[in-house]
Amino acid sequence: MAQRQAEHTDEINTLQTQLDTTRQAIDERRSRLEERRVLVHRTRIGYRHGIPAHLLRGTQPDEIDQYAKQLRQWKG
Repeated sequence: MAQRQAEHTDEINTLQTQLDTTRQAIDERRSRLEERRVLVHRTRIGYRHGIPAHLLRGTQPDEIDQYAKQLRQWKG
């Protein structure tokens, strides 16, 4: 009985490690996806306003657009 319990404990630990690894991979992919989403918004909005994407700030389209308008005003 003790041996079966030890086997189950080992199996649970293995599954927990796999779960933790999978969760970490998911978190990393979500982070990269979010970075790409922001870059797409900055590129699209920057193009529309004639401002390079790397100069824009913000993470939400409305924020980025507002910042682009401010830069465009400043640029003249």
